[in-house]
Amino acid sequence: MAEPRIRRRRSSIPAHLIDNVIAKLMERLDEYDEHKGNILNESENMELPSYTPTVNRFLREKVYNYPEEHEVEDINKSITVANAYRHRLDREIFKAEVELARLNRMRDNAQHYIDDHKATISPFRRLPAEIITEVLKFSITIPPAPRRFFGRTGILFDIPDSLWTLSHVCAKWRSLISQAMPTQWTKLTISLPHIHKHSPSILSDCLPRSRNFPLSIKVITRDADGFTDDLYDTDDSDQTNKAVFIETVKLLVKECRRWKSFTLQDLLSPGGSSELDLAHDWPDLLKPVKGNTPLLEEVDLALKSFDCDAFLEAPLLALHLGDRAQLHQGFLTKFDFSRLTKLTICLPWLEMPSLTQLPKLVDLTLHTRQWESPQEAGLTDTVQLPLLRKFSVDCGHMSRVFSLPALECIHADFYNEWGRTSFAQFISGLPTSGLKGISLTTSETWIPRPSELVPFFEAAEDVQSLTFNTGHQRAEILLALLTFARHANADPKQYFTPFRKLQRLQLKIRVAHFSSVSKQDVIQTMGKVTEMLLRMVKTRSRRSELPCGIVLPLKSLRVEFSCRWKDFGLPKDLAEQIRAVGPPGMQLAVVQTNSSAW
Repeated sequence: MAEPRIRRRRSSIPAHLIDNVIAKLMERLDEYDEHKGNILNESENMELPSYTPTVNRFLREKVYNYPEEHEVEDINKSITVANAYRHRLDREIFKAEVELARLNRMRDNAQHYIDDHKATISPFRRLPAEIITEVLKFSITIPPAPRRFFGRTGILFDIPDSLWTLSHVCAKWRSLISQAMPTQWTKLTISLPHIHKHSPSILSDCLPRSRNFPLSIKVITRDADGFTDDLYDTDDSDQTNKAVFIETVKLLVKECRRWKSFTLQDLLSPGGSSELDLAHDWPDLLKPVKGNTPLLEEVDLALKSFDCDAFLEAPLLALHLGDRAQLHQGFLTKFDFSRLTKLTICLPWLEMPSLTQLPKLVDLTLHTRQWESPQEAGLTDTVQLPLLRKFSVDCGHMSRVFSLPALECIHADFYNEWGRTSFAQFISGLPTSGLKGISLTTSETWIPRPSELVPFFEAAEDVQSLTFNTGHQRAEILLALLTFARHANADPKQYFTPFRKLQRLQLKIRVAHFSSVSKQDVIQTMGKVTEMLLRMVKTRSRRSELPCGIVLPLKSLRVEFSCRWKDFGLPKDLAEQIRAVGPPGMQLAVVQTNSSAW
């Protein structure tokens, strides 16, 4: 553990007062010595008495005998003299330490005097504010670590921690950070119930620091976005907090012409305090926004209900509607989708054809909470999205519902599928070329059969990035997607891959995710998984006969294992084994984390 740093600072007590206190203390010590009766005089030579013959004789004896009475008296006198001698030494040491402390204090004062005078002629003072501002910008961490500005007041500015540290240098730097760097004051979050009675005044003071730059606003009505600070004890009621929160929101609404992105998450529990419920207040609060958001490109809403046309005229490029949003039919009339390129939404099957009204959509995240298939729900026609390039889904039927000729990246999270669809049903709708990225999260039952792999191979020719998240029992089957064996002249067995352009691979393996799994079975399975991992990246030895060079042309590999046991058969030197057989220069990360079982 690193030693704590000690910050030196000048004492606020005058030096002459400290010297007077020490002098008084020394006088009291002299009085104490006179009261006790010190047997050593000031003029006497301060030397420790020699050992008496009696003491030397007793120390050399092998048999321990007790001294005679007169010998005991002589020994006690020697001890008394030695105690007085030690006491005199303690006093002299104390005096020396006091004098040393005084000299150190005088030296520190002299050094402080020198530093203050040098600071007045420092060349740094000649630097113009523009150069210092560039230095501060260069110090910003990437990615930024947000400092919890005013975290106890319910207002958070996304300012890098490095700037917060540099603001302690001097008043000039603080002024530059607050006034000359307006872009650092453009991202903020307000949160209820963290709101404080002074939040409106703080926001009024900080908003002008962003000048006329576009704002990214988050309004959250729960403990979110890292607000974990203990709050000051206040006597404010929920009704008072609500009034202050509404006043703070109104200040943000006044700046709506500068909004670039707006997030509203009204996630208070339905069984919570009714006095804090804002569900019926949002239409009135957002009413001034309508028609006054020329820069607004991204909106993220997570509400219990939404019946407001505040964003009807906003030139949106991205819209995210949380699963909790109880959107009724006709919600498309609440937004302008003419420029929309990115959408996150939860829809029933019968409303999915309405997505064809989005002519420029290229990124779609789609959820459904219906367990029946599209045909069972009454959806028979295919939804055409000719420009969509990125698709995120949570149901295997999605790929059959849509026609996606331009698809480049798909993220499929089927952890809760539990057999609703098969792997073959999912991949049947994928394009046979052009797919560059695949991310697949599977349950323990949603795993492909060998006969279902051929269509997947046909879609894998252009894939450059793969992410798999599965349990250990099915990891071996998923690894078979990456390489499969063919006999070349009987022996030896050679391995080929359909992913000839794959560069980035990430494997997340959930080990013993269920409590019923035995440890012995896990260790046996992990041995096979380790063997397949090494086989997957192994460099071919006979390059002349096999011009492909390596099984997978990987540039980056990340393997994550999560298990409730520390030891589950994973070799401790797995990373070294992979590096030894893998392609040179490959970025590798092998991570092991703890998890709880179901």
